[in-house]
Amino acid sequence: MTKFRSIKQRACHYEILQPDQASIYKDFSGHLNTSMTLLEDLKNQIAKGQAIVIVGAGVSIGATHNKPCASWTGLLHHGVDRCVEVAPGLPANWAQRVHAEIDSSDLDDLLSAAEKIATKLGAPKGGEYRRWLRESVGVLRAGQREVIAALQGLGTVLATTNYDNLLEEITGLPPVTWMDGARVERVARGDEPGVLHLHGHWQRPESVILGIRSYEQVLGDAHAQTLLRALQTLKTLLFVGCGEGLHDPNFGKLLEWTGQVFAQSEYRRFRLAREDEVATLQQQHPAEQRLFVLSYGKQHADLAPFLRSLGAARSRQPPPAVAAPILLPARPRCIGRDQEVALLVGNWLADPPEPTPILGPPGIGKSTLTLAAMHAAKVAARYGERRYFIRCDGVQARAALVAKVADALGLPLAPNIEPAVLAALARAPTVLALDNLETPWEADTLAVEEWLTLLAAVPGLALVVSLRGKQRPYGVDWNESLQPPALTRPVARQVFLAVAGKQFEQDLYLDKLVAAADGVPLALTLLACAAEGEPNLAGLWHRWEQERTAMLKRADGRDRLTNIELSYEISLTGPRMTAAGRRLLSLLALLPEGLAHNDISTVLPDQGEAAAAVLRQTGLAFDEAERLRLLAPLREYIRRRYPPEPDDRERLLAHFVGLAANLADKVGGKGGAEAVQRLAPEAANMETLLLLGLESGHPAEVISAAYAWGEFIRFTGVGSARPIDQAAQVAETGGDLQSAANCIWRLGNIALARSDHAEARRRYEAALPLYRQVGAVLGEANCIQGLGDIALAQSDRAGAQQHFAEALVLYERFSDPYSIGAAHWRLARLTEGAERNHHVQAARTAWESIDRPDLVQRWLEEFGAGG
Repeated sequence: MTKFRSIKQRACHYEILQPDQASIYKDFSGHLNTSMTLLEDLKNQIAKGQAIVIVGAGVSIGATHNKPCASWTGLLHHGVDRCVEVAPGLPANWAQRVHAEIDSSDLDDLLSAAEKIATKLGAPKGGEYRRWLRESVGVLRAGQREVIAALQGLGTVLATTNYDNLLEEITGLPPVTWMDGARVERVARGDEPGVLHLHGHWQRPESVILGIRSYEQVLGDAHAQTLLRALQTLKTLLFVGCGEGLHDPNFGKLLEWTGQVFAQSEYRRFRLAREDEVATLQQQHPAEQRLFVLSYGKQHADLAPFLRSLGAARSRQPPPAVAAPILLPARPRCIGRDQEVALLVGNWLADPPEPTPILGPPGIGKSTLTLAAMHAAKVAARYGERRYFIRCDGVQARAALVAKVADALGLPLAPNIEPAVLAALARAPTVLALDNLETPWEADTLAVEEWLTLLAAVPGLALVVSLRGKQRPYGVDWNESLQPPALTRPVARQVFLAVAGKQFEQDLYLDKLVAAADGVPLALTLLACAAEGEPNLAGLWHRWEQERTAMLKRADGRDRLTNIELSYEISLTGPRMTAAGRRLLSLLALLPEGLAHNDISTVLPDQGEAAAAVLRQTGLAFDEAERLRLLAPLREYIRRRYPPEPDDRERLLAHFVGLAANLADKVGGKGGAEAVQRLAPEAANMETLLLLGLESGHPAEVISAAYAWGEFIRFTGVGSARPIDQAAQVAETGGDLQSAANCIWRLGNIALARSDHAEARRRYEAALPLYRQVGAVLGEANCIQGLGDIALAQSDRAGAQQHFAEALVLYERFSDPYSIGAAHWRLARLTEGAERNHHVQAARTAWESIDRPDLVQRWLEEFGAGG
């Protein structure tokens, strides 16, 4: 967090410098081009992508409406009070003396006070220190979002000296601290989304630069200092909300170095300030620093408009292209929803667009309403092809939901893809509809709610979610929810006749059937589908009289809006339903993602295509993206009431277990792209069926398939690890310790790929004794090597080297050339001189012995042909 005074600023749209300002700036450079003002120069650098914004505490103070802990001095005062509460044995008048140091405004006193607070609270890793950061800067939330949203709109890399999470809250970008090594470079280059925390982030206390010792740490970090100088050299720095923090030991040294090296440079650096502060602040920067203070206006409220004006030139640039997205489903038949469609369209055309939940019972038409609004002419004109409709029926976790959105955007599947998804959504105005969101929300409530808050903060994103029931996910500042009512009697007649045909318009039983459906669109539609082909509606009405509302129920089924089983049963018992149709329906009920058209005949030989035609005709199934699907409520009902025949169930399980066993292990290797293409659409199906198969009487094949499926999850980031976890438990209960250890080890690999180091360590340490118990040397070595990978990821080079060396000894006992080469390769990256050359050559020899030119090529690229 920048050490700053509060900014209370509002910006004007200055397009030229004031005369008195121009004379000041001219003193700083004899090369001031009269045809280009400083403001135009800054705009030009932003438009070309050459600027980087350094955000100071003034932005945090404004965003939080002057919360004390948003400023450095306020945070320090809070820290003194916390020390009084929790630090034992404080000297007499300690608090008063430290408060006085903070109030002195002398930088040396401030640093001294900060060091005392950090020491008393046990920095950098003490529990009280961590808790203090979490309960002070960690709880800051943005009440005023305009400035940060405008900063994001500049399209530049954002860096900050603040410790808080406000930039991340609004932009959806992840924090990256100065201690994060290569990630810092990737963010600075624009290759990875993130906010650079130059003085640390509260969630990583050891990175927080607070007192004298921590300043010494960052000043002594060669990578951090080199990066700051590189940014100063290659980018146009724009300081926003930075006060006295520009004189702290870190930035003070940087500006001093700048003055020594760049005194004759033609390039400028910029600092924004309130109009009445410009002259005073400009005097703080000698001419050789090449740092110019620009006025953004007379008051703080002018800052956001000024920032938006800076980014105007860049916003006119075309957004970067992304891979081909999934096309919007076709316009649905939507009758009697004109008012709701107009309200939804109005929400999306607002500036900014308003996140909207659509709530109601099953079958009320939430999906139809959403798609009808997405096809409205004004929506199409504003958002173009960036309209995405995502069905969440089979999604059970936040990670799977994120993967669905990534797939719709055309992004390649990968672990840790959330930042890329948020960045892609922010590139241009977008409509994102999450249909049947209750499935992932109920299964992974807190994580999904957190993801929704990130989505809602994306500038220009029109977010709409549909859920069964009347409760909205917590955390998002939702617009008033849309709750489509039951259809009126005249509209319900139109819906029925539009599906069943105009020949029933004068039928004596039409009004009775419409009244029985009580205005629920799905019930009307399914009743009408059952009526197609009938000579009249008498038979349909008589079936209704026999079944009544017992066939239309959801939850406890106590009112007409929670019971729609009537529609299902009429279609199931109607004259067009066949035994084969029921068999296929029972199988589809086990498949959250539906069944690929090419697989229909495999799971139901000879009769599959005919059965699919029956389900389409009766309206129980529908086609989407070359797949035959059931709506979620129907799928749940059929699964409960009509389980598949044993032979059909075994055939379905065998098909999907075989897919996992034969293809999942290829992901990440030869044939991996084809395997991902085949398996990705089946992710939710695979999870359901693997869990079901583990409950069968012969789970050995399923355990093996679940183990293979873990490799797909590790490389793509799609799906949850539940089947592998369950497979490990089933194997261990059955006494198959080898398979249990294999599954647990694979769970560790998945956690490591997702950067969940604590979970990865837990899994490796759980698998290790099992491998030792059964004498599985290779498995033991793999766990130890995994622990080494964790140590390396956490910058524990000594620990990593020790683990890799231990693993190598075991691999050599097992005589596994691939693993021997991998261990030597890891050790080569951690050693120098002759020892390094030894490991490099050993890795090459091992891999050449098994004819792995791809691994040798990787070796050559990293270490060079002369290694």
